[in-house]
Amino acid sequence: MSADLNQALPVLTESLLGDLSMPPSSAEEYLLRVRLEADSMPKVMQAQDLNPRIFDKQQTKYMRTAGEFTSAPDYCLPKASWQNEVAADFVDLRQHLVRCSKRSGGGPARNSTSGALYNVPRLGDAAAWHAFCLGRELCARTCGQEAVRQEVPQQACGTPNQPFTRKGVAPVLKMITRFDQILTRTVLQYHAQWITDQACDLCKDLAQQAIANDSMQKPKKRPHLLSLCAAGWIFALLAHLDKPITSRVASMLCQLLRSLCKLRALHRTTDENDPGHQAETLSLGAINTLITVITHVFDQGGEDMVNRDLQN
Repeated sequence: MSADLNQALPVLTESLLGDLSMPPSSAEEYLLRVRLEADSMPKVMQAQDLNPRIFDKQQTKYMRTAGEFTSAPDYCLPKASWQNEVAADFVDLRQHLVRCSKRSGGGPARNSTSGALYNVPRLGDAAAWHAFCLGRELCARTCGQEAVRQEVPQQACGTPNQPFTRKGVAPVLKMITRFDQILTRTVLQYHAQWITDQACDLCKDLAQQAIANDSMQKPKKRPHLLSLCAAGWIFALLAHLDKPITSRVASMLCQLLRSLCKLRALHRTTDENDPGHQAETLSLGAINTLITVITHVFDQGGEDMVNRDLQN
């Protein structure tokens, strides 16, 4: 008998077993009853006539369900051929980034033109990454000037002599390919949260503008749905994101997808003479590109989300 099957506790023999109709009189008798009951049961048991579907409606009421994706007008949805072409080009881009990453051999991110090191913010400093990626001006409009002065030091966005101090750093190839996956996922999580906050703020601004129009007040300038700088960073980080993705990354991509769908549903400019028509058209194209990448390449959003877009 192997060591793992040796008796660990003393057990009575069956001859010393008392009346089974009475509770066990000692711990030893209880262990003997447990052994005899286990020996009498078959090694494999199968439930009879059990329909597992009867438990579907008995799930806990606290179980969270995925929210629906906001629908957009038909003129905002891309054609199926365009989506397939974007997905194929994105896959080719990912393969190219893999080859570039192998050639670069890792290391710190460097400026692609001067060869100087970028002063990259710390991993957990979300405010500094906001200014680094999107610029101090956009960060000031989002977080406020005082928050930028307190939370985002000048050194977090480069030196004063570097041109990206106000406008942010472009996600150039030599920098993105040197990001490890922890940094890539973290910065992508930051962008997903910023897009979610932007979608909520934009809904509030549009609601206030509607009230201002009803009260004959002068409406404010309609904000852009998504800046091309933010779209470029998200696109670059998605291109560098390894597959297969973890459940946490999948949840983050679904959050990002849901916010992008909400922004796309807010697109209302259709008149070519509108001063903001070109900017919103470019923003809508960037949103559709990111939605296509998340749904077709990373398989997020479910079949309903993919099929709904492919119908156009």
